[in-house]
Amino acid sequence: TKLDTAIYWHIPKASGSSMKNYYGCMGLVTASQVGLDGHEQDTSLQIVERFQGQKFVNVDTTKLEGIARAKKLGFAQSQWADIAFTPFPKNLADIFTPRHKGRFFALFRHPVDRAVSLFSHRSKASWEKKEGVYMPELQEIGLENYLKEEHGNFLVDNG
Repeated sequence: TKLDTAIYWHIPKASGSSMKNYYGCMGLVTASQVGLDGHEQDTSLQIVERFQGQKFVNVDTTKLEGIARAKKLGFAQSQWADIAFTPFPKNLADIFTPRHKGRFFALFRHPVDRAVSLFSHRSKASWEKKEGVYMPELQEIGLENYLKEEHGNFLVDNG
């Protein structure tokens, strides 16, 4: 219904960044970490414009503290976002109500392809600012040891 918000379950290395760009280019208002930059202390919801006119709600639905903030600010009831992105579907689902529902969808990638891509990205991504993403030490341990050490179990170890 018109009261529902689309929620994209962002599984790492399974097209999430491409989906964010696609929906932003389509003119949809999105919610993710992108719209928060410079708006972390806002006390009310706003739609901010960035990147060639793309529009974002000023909440970070990709982090647990951002989801709690979104709930506090009435994100679901505002109906401002056409689509929200999150790696935490259960937590984001908790901010919606029977009247203002979240409708989930996801893209899945073969788990071996995803694990190899994640390993490759983390071992080379020196440009990443987020702590814990760039892991140059992975170049030393190799893919097999990386997988044995329980890295890349995001889908089964998501709190």
